Amino acid sequence: QTVTFNNGIVIDSAIGTPVRNVYDGKVIYVGWLKGYGQVMIIDHKGGYYTLFAYLSKVLKERGDAVKEGAEIALAGDTGPDSTQGLYFEIRQKGVPRDPLTWLAAK
Repeated sequence: QTVTFNNGIVIDSAIGTPVRNVYDGKVIYVGWLKGYGQVMIIDHKGGYYTLFAYLSKVLKERGDAVKEGAEIALAGDTGPDSTQGLYFEIRQKGVPRDPLTWLAAK
């Protein structure tokens, strides 16, 4: 009976589509989260974190350093109600940021 609030975007992707890291960082979490399915969280320093979810497979482990553009996972269907694609979220010091604005700057 728990409600979860997602603050990111869902990118339409086929199962198995490679997921690439958006900026240099370190993997700080790999596992399952209710409402997100299989998840990877990356610390980019300066209070910035990215969360990749709905993953079918993770290719990096907790503690791994990951470069911008590195293949880190595969898109999947592990989200709520077997949602297919890639869920992507950015947080700055715990505050959700609009991923579209941030990605447009890249």
